[in-house]
Amino acid sequence: MSPEQGTGQAVDRRSDIYSLGIVFFHCLTGRVPFSADNPLTITVKHLQDPLPVEKLQTEGVPAPIIQVILKMAAKQSHERYQSIELFVDALTGALAASNLSLSRSWRGLSPGTPSFEGKGPSSGRLGNTYGAEAQPKVTLMCFRCGAPNPSTRLYCTTCGDDLSNKRASADRYLVNGRPVLARLTVQNGPAAGRSYRFHQDVTTIGRINGNDLVISERTVSRRHARLWFDNGRWLLEDLQSANGTLVNNMRIHAQQPVILNDGDIINFGDEIVVFNVTYGS
Repeated sequence: MSPEQGTGQAVDRRSDIYSLGIVFFHCLTGRVPFSADNPLTITVKHLQDPLPVEKLQTEGVPAPIIQVILKMAAKQSHERYQSIELFVDALTGALAASNLSLSRSWRGLSPGTPSFEGKGPSSGRLGNTYGAEAQPKVTLMCFRCGAPNPSTRLYCTTCGDDLSNKRASADRYLVNGRPVLARLTVQNGPAAGRSYRFHQDVTTIGRINGNDLVISERTVSRRHARLWFDNGRWLLEDLQSANGTLVNNMRIHAQQPVILNDGDIINFGDEIVVFNVTYGS
């Protein structure tokens, strides 16, 4: 939601350009730029807080593209691109300056799947090629093992990990050459039966966006618990949640992490999950 929309002012195409800029930011970083415990606070951040450019820089987004996103997400509508045509021209120039190119169909705003073709070593994530007729021209490096892969691959040809998951770079503890991972399987509620795999970095669990695992049920606190891996063990800590975290029906206390064992049953409030140790490829 653009700043002017958040304050009830009139909106036009420039408000849509702002929202698209925030979507671009989310796509390139994997995170929304502003998060908080309630929608009102998020709206205030859109009104007042500068866009966290450092998150784009950390992901290796080329500087010309960062400048386009900053202009799209300007707080004042008159400081943004005044039309989608001006925005497309600016993005085309930024891609060219970053050794990337925008496909003819997208440049002309015609229907169809856009295709971004990498032309140099700075292509990175923007260099993925989409579309049945496109030819792969980009090499993707696996976050976990560092092996090169063609852009058409979803999983690393060397270690089998998801190429889009940079968290795999944290998987340094191996058993028989395979990383030790965690799996949480939801047992009740709308997400019953869904299973989620986690790498060896810190995972936060809670009710709101901004957590790594979101369980949007009322008995789950906004920031409920934290799961992480250390010295060959998976640990779970309650984050002073309102309704508590239980492991095998025993409540755990804030700032007193417990070691998890394969098959443990965990309650986040009234929501039940089963913890299992699993292994990457």
